[in-house]
Parts: sequence; structure tokens; C-alpha cells
Amino acid sequence: MRKTRGSRACPGCGRPVGAGKPKCMYCGARLQALVPCAKCNRPLEPSATKCVMCGTPTGSRQAAQPSASSLAAARVEMFQAAERARASEHLQDAITLYRGVLDADPQHAHAWVGYAKTLMLLGHRAEAVEALDRALAAKPDLDEAKRLRATFAAVFATLALVG
Repeated sequence: MRKTRGSRACPGCGRPVGAGKPKCMYCGARLQALVPCAKCNRPLEPSATKCVMCGTPTGSRQAAQPSASSLAAARVEMFQAAERARASEHLQDAITLYRGVLDADPQHAHAWVGYAKTLMLLGHRAEAVEALDRALAAKPDLDEAKRLRATFAAVFATLALVG
């Protein structure tokens, strides 16, 4: 299999999947919450019955449990993928990725800010403000969230005067 730059292998079919994609475009396998194979360390879906690379069964005794550091690294990777998706205007992918980060860590203030920016780009103003409020609740001194909250309030006030 040829690996392309900025991609990883799908655990379901082994084909390359672009960085930041929440699921494989070929077989539909979800790429979140992967666990490593106990024998070859290939990322697998939690529901997989055996490793597609080495054939090792993934029974509860054989499957390696992800460590706290590997879960944290996966959250960082997912957050970075969400940021890239938003920057490249793949907004629905960004929403999915931010939700994955926030489901795993509801106190991730920077993920709430990115989620708010994406919601704003999609026109979901009230939800964007709620997301910024969650960011500030998680980290009250986060200047970016404070600035965005003030900017959103000014924009909404202007829209109210115009509309």
C-alpha cells in the first residue's frame, strides 16, 4: 500500500485516508477512538474482532488497552485535524472532529473556541456563543475566547440594528 503525505491507513481496508477525515471514504470505517493491536500495534476499531494486518484476535485479554498518554496524543491529533479542517473550509468535518475532542475532554477550552468559530462560519450564532461560554467556563483567562465573545456581541448588536 502506498502511503500518501499527511494520511494514515484505514483500520478497516488498509487504504490511505487523508489527515483530519473522521471516516474512510472507501469503506466508511470511523477513524476515532482507535485501539492498537496487541501484537503489531496497528490501529483498530474498538469493535474489530481481529487485526486486519496480522490476524490477531482482539479478545479482551489480547487487546492492549490504550494508555492515558496515547489517549491524550489522540486528542491532540484530533484537535489539530479539526483546526486543519476548519482552515481548509471542511466545516462539517471540523464540527465532527471538535465534537470528538469535546466528548473526550469537555474542559478543552481551545476546542470550544475552534468549535465556536466553526459554528459561526455555519451561521449558528447562538450555539457559537454557548460554545464560547463553555470555553470561558473551562478557562476564564483565555484571551482569544474573551475577544471572540466581545466581537460576536458587537456583530450581533449591529445585526439587530440593521435587521
